[in-house]
Amino acid sequence: MIKRPKIGLALGGGGARGLAHIGVLKVFNRENIPIDILTGSSAGAIISSMYAQYEDSDFIEEKVRKFIESPDFESIGVDQFVEEHQSENILSQIAEDIKERLVINIALRRKSIGSNKQYKKAISFLLDEGDISETKKKLGIVACDIVKGDSVLFTSGDIQKVTLASSSVPGYLPPVMYDSYTLIDGAVLSPIPILEAYKMGADIVIGIDVMPDLVVKSDQHNILDIIMRESQMLGVKYSQLLNTKADYIVRPDVGRFHWADFREYDYLIKAGEKIAQQKLREIESIITKKHFIKKKIYGWVTGSRDL
Repeated sequence: MIKRPKIGLALGGGGARGLAHIGVLKVFNRENIPIDILTGSSAGAIISSMYAQYEDSDFIEEKVRKFIESPDFESIGVDQFVEEHQSENILSQIAEDIKERLVINIALRRKSIGSNKQYKKAISFLLDEGDISETKKKLGIVACDIVKGDSVLFTSGDIQKVTLASSSVPGYLPPVMYDSYTLIDGAVLSPIPILEAYKMGADIVIGIDVMPDLVVKSDQHNILDIIMRESQMLGVKYSQLLNTKADYIVRPDVGRFHWADFREYDYLIKAGEKIAQQKLREIESIITKKHFIKKKIYGWVTGSRDL
């Protein structure tokens, strides 16, 4: 009997746009598409950790909705970043905030605009305590060690603390000290943790990309604008290169939404659900094809004709 290929789902970063991950998971649940391995960076770390613990996309949606509508969400302060114009990514928005609202000598003495105190409460509301290795689904959380300059794949350890670290946006939240690591947002080096899913044993990796495209922008007014634009260009091209490593990429139509616009959770979740439903047959075809190839290889090796 040939076992089906192991399916890995890699959930990428993107702030509020990461709520689209929930919609994709709802379709996978409804259509009985198995998920053997979950990897997550940043916002994807939160949703993948929740799903690995609860295995219930409807429950996750309700829990996230309840939190966003609570006073605890307001206390985190992300609403302050929602503006009329669309920034390309979270880091560029943080840079703009520092440039516009903080005196340079103060910024040089601080590691972040905010603190982890309220964000820890959010993580503890969304996730149960426990070890990453003990979740119902095999889980890998990616964070970045800012000292060593490497991404770190966690398959064991404190799930709340590692998820906090993976979603700690540099500049907005301070680095998280964990074991021997000084950790920041996992999406810095692994915007969609595709390679990590393969590393954990997946035969098929489906990536969920909720990042916006790089918009045409000619108004580079100063040195900081030019430096940030260079960083954005590098990030987008790097993400595009990583995406080629996946068997399939799902891209919900959420790029026009602000990374901090969590109040649009209904649309964001539905956008993930819509695209996953539209691409369902293509995803199923890839799984079937991979299974067939696996059976063929098995037949060649064993001499079996029962293919």
